[in-house]
Amino acid sequence: MLPELSLVFQTERKTSLRFPLRPGVHRVGRAADCDIHLMHMSISRVHAVITHSGATIRVADLGSRNGTFVNHERIQDSPLKIGDFVSFGHARCEIVDIAQGDTNRRIASDSTIGPLRDSKDLFPIGKLSQAQLKVFWLLLEAKREREIAEELHLSQHTVHNHARKIFEVLEVTNKADLIKAYGGLR
Repeated sequence: MLPELSLVFQTERKTSLRFPLRPGVHRVGRAADCDIHLMHMSISRVHAVITHSGATIRVADLGSRNGTFVNHERIQDSPLKIGDFVSFGHARCEIVDIAQGDTNRRIASDSTIGPLRDSKDLFPIGKLSQAQLKVFWLLLEAKREREIAEELHLSQHTVHNHARKIFEVLEVTNKADLIKAYGGLR
């Protein structure tokens, strides 16, 4: 059976928003004529393009302000596979195979709803550098600064400075508050 791919977003109401990915080119953005229309201030009018041709699926950022990320890494152009997490600005989704009953463990419902809305749960990711984003995702895994430094090949002092800046930008006071506020994004 051929995969029946979809992008599945979790909304602020813990329901899911599903966009089928049929073979072809899919424009992602706020513009009404985009194939994947997402009304969120962090998403550019024409943010990215997803190309699905047979067994190959790719995403390319179209110069968006807040970036496109695959599995937490900012990309310009990247292949995709089932299970990958893709973020357009602050809106995060997963590539799933509906035909196989493949669902995202983090998505609570399979109902389909209207456009993604602004949410207080979304954070100003555009203000964090790429290095800070890497530290951010590892902090959400409850890793210690020393472990993060070893994994990213940075000094512990550098990781500590990144963590302080992350806490400042996201308006939290420590790692426990960060996990409490943003742990659902993992």
